[in-house]
Amino acid sequence: MRRKQQIPKLAALMLIPILALTILGTAYSHWQQTLTITGTITTGNCDIDFSKAWVKCTNAHEDTVQLTWNEDEVALTATEVFRLWKLLMGMHIENTGTLPIKITTITVTTDNETMFKHLNIFCGFFKFMYDLPIIPDSYPMLLKLGDNPVKPNPVELQPKEKVDLGQLMIFDLHDLCNPIPKGETFTVTITITAVQDFPTSSWSDSIRISLTLTTENN
Repeated sequence: MRRKQQIPKLAALMLIPILALTILGTAYSHWQQTLTITGTITTGNCDIDFSKAWVKCTNAHEDTVQLTWNEDEVALTATEVFRLWKLLMGMHIENTGTLPIKITTITVTTDNETMFKHLNIFCGFFKFMYDLPIIPDSYPMLLKLGDNPVKPNPVELQPKEKVDLGQLMIFDLHDLCNPIPKGETFTVTITITAVQDFPTSSWSDSIRISLTLTTENN
């Protein structure tokens, strides 16, 4: 008889931890809460564009020069290029991004290094210039093949700020003794690179000037 009475007591003792766990689980689920935070991060961008381009024919014939441009490229085609041929190009460059930038490098490439030696490209950045100079000494840079650091210093532009780029080209300025190849066509690509104005940033953007020149046949 005693053994039969102990069985319900044993079962009751086993139910106690089960009930305790059930109550604990209910309390935990009652107090548990999830907090979700949603945010939007927008990064800035590094972007430069041409906003205007023009030419001034100092002694080149206007009907032999054609200029086209868009925000990424200025393209000049000139024929009948002769000894001491001179042409001035002007361009507005604008920081159209959202970050401060520096124009640091101008890179020059060509498909004909021999013909490029006849071409002198004087280059410089000017702010608030109504008339770009037509004297070579007024320009701080004479472009060479490869990378040309911007002189005297990199050009700093805040968002929406503009700068004028002047480019004075003179053909065969220093090589007057050797004859010019007749009817020769060659191309020159000038790439202008800007980087974000922050030492550890690798963001950059570039625009280019494409020149196609053909010497006179006579």
